[in-house]
Amino acid sequence: MPARGITLTREKEKLVPIENRGDGFRLRITASAADMMPNEVFLNKENLLDPVTLLMNTEFCAVTSPEDLVNVPIGEPDPLDSPPFFRTAVIDVIVGSRALAEGLWNEVRERVCELVDALNRKDRLVVAETIRCGDPEETPSISVSESESSVSVSV
Repeated sequence: MPARGITLTREKEKLVPIENRGDGFRLRITASAADMMPNEVFLNKENLLDPVTLLMNTEFCAVTSPEDLVNVPIGEPDPLDSPPFFRTAVIDVIVGSRALAEGLWNEVRERVCELVDALNRKDRLVVAETIRCGDPEETPSISVSESESSVSVSV
């Protein structure tokens, strides 16, 4: 049985100046070449930064779960969903140190591998037992008899 898989590409961290904070390290991870699963395995949340200008910010939250792959939209959140989550194939974040970038890379890599393993395990599930609780509904029999004086119905 073919198994699922996905490729993660980590770009080299870049030193990025952050206004009023010093320097940060930009980490960019791209999921691609997925087999039997989508590339969009990163869960993001859209946050309102400024209610006057409606300026929004996207925040990486986690690697998706198998359930998220079914229920969370790709590319942008559903306007009716609260909180507004959506999935992407790219993580692009700025962290405070190389050590934090390395730690995030290791965590993402581990979680994506766990997701792939969970999806592959789901394909290998085998029915162990089937039971039925309760009786099927019985269709009532209706008989109608007419006589000159009355109509009777038996159920």
